[in-house]
Amino acid sequence: MDYELRFYSNHQEAIGKGSDDAKLVTGKNGIVTGDVPWEDGEKDRRRCSRPPGQPHSGCNYTSKYGDFVVFNNVIVMCEGKDELESRNTCSNLLSLLITTP
Repeated sequence: MDYELRFYSNHQEAIGKGSDDAKLVTGKNGIVTGDVPWEDGEKDRRRCSRPPGQPHSGCNYTSKYGDFVVFNNVIVMCEGKDELESRNTCSNLLSLLITTP
């Protein structure tokens, strides 16, 4: 599974500007080419989807990340074909990062 993390100065900035930008590039209508909020990593944020029988050269680019979560001052975008799968992917990742004493 792939992840993309975007770090902000604080939680407020992450839930504000960070969430606004993440909403643009995730989900089934995510912008994956052209005018994207973060140019670095743009090509890594998309996947090539082809209907059966479509030639190799024909590609419909879709977002690799079905959704994102905000964790403290970090936007975490997680791979998944839809929102539910992405949230599960994020949950699994965050469970490894959150430890209890």
